[in-house]
Amino acid sequence: MKLTLINKNRGPLTKIIRYQDGRILKDGSKCWLNQGKAKQVDTSLEKMAQWLRKLRPGQALIHGINVHKQIKIVSEKKYSGQADTIPRTKKHFSFVNGEGSAFFDHDPKPGHKAYSRKAFLEILSEVFPAIADMGSVWTPSTSSCIFKGGQQLVGQDGGMHIYFAVKNATDLPRFSEVLFKRLWIAGHGYIFITKDGKQLERTIFDQAVFSPERLDFVAGAVCRDGLEQRLPDPVYTPGNVLDTSLLPDLTEEEETQYQRLIEQAKEKARPAQETIRQEYVEQEAGKLVEASDGKLDIDKARAIIKARQNHVLEDDDILYFAQLKGHGVSVSEVLNARDQYHCNHWPILWNRNMTAVVGPRPGFIGMKVLTQLSIALLMAQQNIRSADLRRRLLTMMKSCRICSNVLQQIAGYHLSRKRWQCWHN
Repeated sequence: MKLTLINKNRGPLTKIIRYQDGRILKDGSKCWLNQGKAKQVDTSLEKMAQWLRKLRPGQALIHGINVHKQIKIVSEKKYSGQADTIPRTKKHFSFVNGEGSAFFDHDPKPGHKAYSRKAFLEILSEVFPAIADMGSVWTPSTSSCIFKGGQQLVGQDGGMHIYFAVKNATDLPRFSEVLFKRLWIAGHGYIFITKDGKQLERTIFDQAVFSPERLDFVAGAVCRDGLEQRLPDPVYTPGNVLDTSLLPDLTEEEETQYQRLIEQAKEKARPAQETIRQEYVEQEAGKLVEASDGKLDIDKARAIIKARQNHVLEDDDILYFAQLKGHGVSVSEVLNARDQYHCNHWPILWNRNMTAVVGPRPGFIGMKVLTQLSIALLMAQQNIRSADLRRRLLTMMKSCRICSNVLQQIAGYHLSRKRWQCWHN
């Protein structure tokens, strides 16, 4: 089976675990690839079990491949067509048309059951019996099995990866989607509510890992402050190569049943969602009031946070511009001096996947563009090809009365790790 081994040029490509004030702190800020090398690997599950634990902190796996046996790899932001280099995108990585590798990532959310390897595979086998006979390699979460001296602070916390080989890896996106839906129909789906009150559909495995360019962070953690990680050896279980094509698509009736279950689960989760949303609004509004030095009252702060949740900016919301080096400007200030900012300054809202653009004409509320941009950013996060993104984004934006040169610049958005930034042509 074929996959890709990634070597990061500098620094770890895994979690850093620290011990402070009697608590374990897990830091995933280094789990991103800026520059490195990609090497195609042809292996087997049995061999994988032998070398998996030997991976260094600066290494990770990608379960798709590219056309090169070995090549330099950079982030999409750093890629500018340079020779002997590719970005880590779906355009440059694909699942092999033949025997390939995949894995189930079981990472139970707070309040949800953590399954053992045996119980996890039994549930999957109820939905797709061929899984019971497949070969596999099991390894616990990369942030588990943490010790300080003779004391175990973190055990095998329930998180795990189960690797398996498939007959035709190009079927993996379809397979993962169908398996996800069938698990919901079998009663193993749930709604997870994020800290800001969003509802997300989940099951016992993470469907997002079934993408050919995704990094698989399987190397051990980097431990600080006297901590030590004692991961057990991976467990290899002989068995069949999984033929994913044997898992049938949902019938029309099953698809209807699945959609109904989703709607019912979301409706049931709404009271809890509203409680979490209100708690989030209070917390964030308090931060806004504190940061404003008394210029903002709590009711207005609540309104701003609620507007942000709906992808709308209020007059008192603050925009941060790269050109102003961190100096914040309110939305009302920008709108009152739109000529000063139009096509010259592009706002960056840190740590939020939102960006606003100033409109070109008097009377045009440029911040209304935010909803369309948020949709476009989501599209880009899902790695839709840039040409398709540009076409769909321009179509969405035409109704917003923005001049063509601005549209072209908006369509050139690239993803940075901490922010969205518009790069000028």
